Amino acid sequence: MKNKNIYILIIFILFIILIILFIFKHSPKPTLNLPLFNSKKEFDNSDWKKYFDIVYGPNTLKESDFPLNTANLWVLYTNVMKNTLNFDINPSDYKYTCPSKENDLYSNMSGAHDIDNTVWLYKNPPYNSLPSNKFVEVTHCTDPEVESNENVGAWFYYAPGSGIYFNLGKTISFDDHSQAVKYFLNKDCPDTECVDYFPDLFNTAKSNGYDSIQFLKHSDMRCGNTAIEIVDVKAIGKYTCVTDKIDDDWNLRYKSGYNGINKCNCNNTKICMNC
Repeated sequence: MKNKNIYILIIFILFIILIILFIFKHSPKPTLNLPLFNSKKEFDNSDWKKYFDIVYGPNTLKESDFPLNTANLWVLYTNVMKNTLNFDINPSDYKYTCPSKENDLYSNMSGAHDIDNTVWLYKNPPYNSLPSNKFVEVTHCTDPEVESNENVGAWFYYAPGSGIYFNLGKTISFDDHSQAVKYFLNKDCPDTECVDYFPDLFNTAKSNGYDSIQFLKHSDMRCGNTAIEIVDVKAIGKYTCVTDKIDDDWNLRYKSGYNGINKCNCNNTKICMNC
């Protein structure tokens, strides 16, 4: 009888936990207003200017940057939103749910390598290739797995809103890793990751004059295919700043400020790439 009561209690507790999780998953989340600014004057009179000044640096937007649609951002800093937009959310509240419609907020996009105090704005795939010789915003974070695997090449996520810019240089895109392996190495890898082929793949791409590779349909993020993967084939991803020595070449390829107009002063002692 005693054991039976214990089993009933355990079942009851599990039932309560399931109810709590269901309520949490389906409870309404606050909605962030994502305005379109048609002019710099309109933007300068808004709280979004305060947000952009912190993320990109003071007054880095020009008249030519307008119209500006904040709905085109992919990643947002929650601590900055709280202090500038009066929008107070906790990324942990979005850590276990997946988005379903355009610009739904969610967090822990990568499942492991997100910048602290960030949420993502969902963009419906499929994604288009990014053009060569363009500065694009990215994220890159390190951990023991990254430090072990990224001795050749550095992996990024395409992330408009991060404030960290990388020049794609001469770039090429594929749907998934196996297609790049076939194209550059003429080999077939047994799975969708192709990890064992990465060093040869990136060195071969570099020797063929490429600076970066894009993957548009890889789907090992927490909620599936929710971002574009980008590899800088000339970098070393085990370092936060994707290099152990920031030199003139690095300063040409990595920037800060809106549209990459400023120098990026990256600190290798931090976990995620920073400017």
